[in-house]
Amino acid sequence: MNRAGIASITEVVTRHYDDPASPPPEALIKALTDREDALADVMRVAGQNFGLYPQIVAEVLADLEFGHPLPQAEREMIHHQFDLLMDELRRQQMGE
Repeated sequence: MNRAGIASITEVVTRHYDDPASPPPEALIKALTDREDALADVMRVAGQNFGLYPQIVAEVLADLEFGHPLPQAEREMIHHQFDLLMDELRRQQMGE
């Protein structure tokens, strides 16, 4: 495990490969998706710490389909918020 307490891909695969009770591939897919969700949480916090816009971080993670699949309504909301931010930033750059 790394400092954030997130298992590496090797650790996740080995854990499930060595456990005959795990019904692959569903258990492995869930474990890897859970790992991506944990990584996304760390990336969101890092983004906040470095002053990144949360709308951009959310859009990138959603566009990459990082972690568990998002419901369509949530995905649309994230994209809408991203578009609003981009419009606002364009207006600011043009001096409006």
